[in-house]
Amino acid sequence: MTKSVKIEISNDILGIEEAFQTLENMQAQQIVAKELGKRIVIQYYINEFEIYPDIEDFNVQTIFKQFCDKYKIITDEQLERYLNFINQSKEHFLQSLVYDEQLKRLKNVVVTDEIVSEQFIKYKHGQETVLFGIMRAKNLNLAKELYYRLRDDKLDFHYLAKEYSIGNESQQWGIMGPVHVSKINPEIRQHLENLEDGELSEPFTIDGSSYLIVRLIRWYKVQLNDAIKVKLREGLFDEWLYRQMNLLGFNLLEG
Repeated sequence: MTKSVKIEISNDILGIEEAFQTLENMQAQQIVAKELGKRIVIQYYINEFEIYPDIEDFNVQTIFKQFCDKYKIITDEQLERYLNFINQSKEHFLQSLVYDEQLKRLKNVVVTDEIVSEQFIKYKHGQETVLFGIMRAKNLNLAKELYYRLRDDKLDFHYLAKEYSIGNESQQWGIMGPVHVSKINPEIRQHLENLEDGELSEPFTIDGSSYLIVRLIRWYKVQLNDAIKVKLREGLFDEWLYRQMNLLGFNLLEG
């Protein structure tokens, strides 16, 4: 005979199934409370920044027309079918459109283009990759000789790296990458940043025990396009929102 398991929650003795149901209800309530807290804080700052639909390009009819144009809703019958599909009245639907526009504008107020650009500098270092050549000489004289042979005599970089480099990169003919920018030694990265595709750096040292020459083959850059702007702004806004929730007393809703 299976022994009945009992669990005490808030001075109530519950069976295992009841306990799981109670836990699910508590989790559901927390999720609802958290979303409600977010909505309250957002609405607070919409009011605080006076983001209201009262200017020429921000009124209910303009927003409604833009939505219909975007989704090719032309007739009343098409609109009715759509409203039935989302199970909303037209009045509630219009209110949601206005709220979405207010939220969009709030995000632009809180997270300006300047802030997005600053965040992009950090973001791209984790996304961009570099393909480059590197050779390591045991002393400065040899490094200078190799550099002049590469620059003036146009000898093949990868051949010289294979023959003369004292680092493990010689086994790969001096080819490194593509490597994420964030993974490259900062001093090497700085030299690569100053090069155009195909250009060489002059010999330099990092630790004084050897001298390096690097050649930029290709820098796979990430451009700040609209999709990345949206992604960065959403992330920064979420961070800001949770900070405001804490300040306004919704810290218990985190987690």
